[in-house]
Amino acid sequence: MAKAFQPNVVPEWLLDGLGLLAEKKGDLRICFNILLTAGLLAEKEGKQQIEKEHVKNTIKIINHTI
Repeated sequence: MAKAFQPNVVPEWLLDGLGLLAEKKGDLRICFNILLTAGLLAEKEGKQQIEKEHVKNTIKIINHTI
């Protein structure tokens, strides 16, 4: 993770939620997709951290895969 994102970009609540989702779905690839897409949305907005709104928008974008 340290090489993929700058420090403090991915908040703990998101990591916790992704862990629960991976356990529920049994597929870690979904979590990687969410993390990557939310990170790209945050970067596009010039944000220093992924926010809940980025995750909500990500779910809308990739809903067909979840």
